[in-house]
Amino acid sequence: MAKRISQPALMALEEALVHLFWYKDDLKRFLYACFGNDSNLISSSDWTDNKRNIVGRLIRTLSADQEKHLDKIRDLCLATVAFEDFPHLQRLDDGARKAAKAAESVAHLRKLAATHLGANKEREEIERRKEADAERAVRTSTFSKRINEVRQTFTEALSMGEQKRGYVLEKILYELFSIFELDPKASFKTTAEQIDGAFSFETTDYILEAKWTSAPCTREDIDIFASKVERKLDNTLGLFMSVNGFNPAALTHGGTGRTKIIAMTGEDLMAVLEQRIHLPELLHRKRRHGVHTGEMFLPVRDMLNRD
Repeated sequence: MAKRISQPALMALEEALVHLFWYKDDLKRFLYACFGNDSNLISSSDWTDNKRNIVGRLIRTLSADQEKHLDKIRDLCLATVAFEDFPHLQRLDDGARKAAKAAESVAHLRKLAATHLGANKEREEIERRKEADAERAVRTSTFSKRINEVRQTFTEALSMGEQKRGYVLEKILYELFSIFELDPKASFKTTAEQIDGAFSFETTDYILEAKWTSAPCTREDIDIFASKVERKLDNTLGLFMSVNGFNPAALTHGGTGRTKIIAMTGEDLMAVLEQRIHLPELLHRKRRHGVHTGEMFLPVRDMLNRD
């Protein structure tokens, strides 16, 4: 149950409202602004009466059923203690005294209502966290749904012919890059070569080689792709995706130059599709392994076994 406003705080609210507005019309406009559409209490009041009686009846009506009117009371308190300057009073006759009295009464209300207003802020923070959690749940649900759809596409492609499933693999990777916001580009052809796709990750541009052949890829396959990477700008790296893996010689880096390729297999892909690791984490750890060792391939099972 929400915490009720104490009687001393209600009395302080009444006193503050009496001194905060010298003219009844100013008080009426303030109350309408606080209550918005729910303004029956204001419109039904006898505004021909003096200001203290008007405010007193309003506070008594609100406090008589705090369970119903608690939000109105808190909103009214918050709007009242928000006043720090009183130019509307200072310009009146004897304005300095009127403003000082209003400031004193508002400060007294601020002190007595602090606990209640803090509780209100706490409740608002709880509601904000609930909304954030709900939004996060929706995003997580949407993310999982998209990943599962890609996994279903991959499963269906297992029974396809080699050429057709190679085309489907490109679409699968493009969708994964999209899900993880890696700015993917679809396959394209230059005057000299075919590129299976491209994406950006951690400020680096990658070109993609995607193969789903019956046999593991060979050193010759790696060298052909390496030459494509070398013809790009210096900061370009390559991701070679081979669903059925690589033969041992393929992953042995030859020559004196630095390798600019990281390798990925069907086992790596399934780990992402089964949500055992996120694609950016997989790529980051593969690249870091390459930086530290010069090797182009780190199996996902080695990553997960270390965790």
